[in-house]
Amino acid sequence: MRRTKIVCTLGPSSETKDIIKRMMAAGMDVVRLNFSHGTYEHHTMLMRHVRKVSKELGKTVAIMQDLQGPKIRFGELPDKGIKINKNEEVLFVPADMEVDEQDTKVLPVDFMELYKYVAAGQKILLADGLMDVRVVDVRKKVIKVKVINGGVVLSHKGINIPESKEVIASLTAKDVRDLEFGIKNGVDYVALSFVQTADDVKVLKRLIKKFSKKYGVDHMPSTKIITKIEKRQA
Repeated sequence: MRRTKIVCTLGPSSETKDIIKRMMAAGMDVVRLNFSHGTYEHHTMLMRHVRKVSKELGKTVAIMQDLQGPKIRFGELPDKGIKINKNEEVLFVPADMEVDEQDTKVLPVDFMELYKYVAAGQKILLADGLMDVRVVDVRKKVIKVKVINGGVVLSHKGINIPESKEVIASLTAKDVRDLEFGIKNGVDYVALSFVQTADDVKVLKRLIKKFSKKYGVDHMPSTKIITKIEKRQA
């Protein structure tokens, strides 16, 4: 029996029943639904497609709900983004803060308290690790960083602070709402983002039990948890 599983994320180019059928035939074992994006109506449609095609092919394919977690993102930037170059110093500032800076590039961040969670010398990853910078200084909510590996920063791209020693709760209010939707609709796996401690997993486990009982699915096989190791603390 093949133990290694093939997990595929459904997106705009792969969400039709025909494409899903071809992916299953090619060996897809698990469908990943990214809850950083999309509406409940859209996710319901995708689950319906997956289950229908799975039944037609007589192949068991699991559905994994990937919770967003405390994702930190850049704010609104020009359509073409802002290019940051190796060894260049740039500023990260809260999106609602005005900074009068002529000679330095300024990048707005949607997490207003990011400055509390970073310190000089720490590395910050941008856009899922495609770029990275190192903190030079933190002063009055403004974070000055030096670019290690540059590129083009676009609106709403992610920011990860793997070296931060401060703890940000792994489950947000949005995640709890999304989880309830997922359990109600029978997801097989829940992926927890930015896990930092065993307590994060315990909290998720309790919520799964609570929602399973609420929707009368606690007699079914328990939804399994996948922990995503993205933080140094984990």
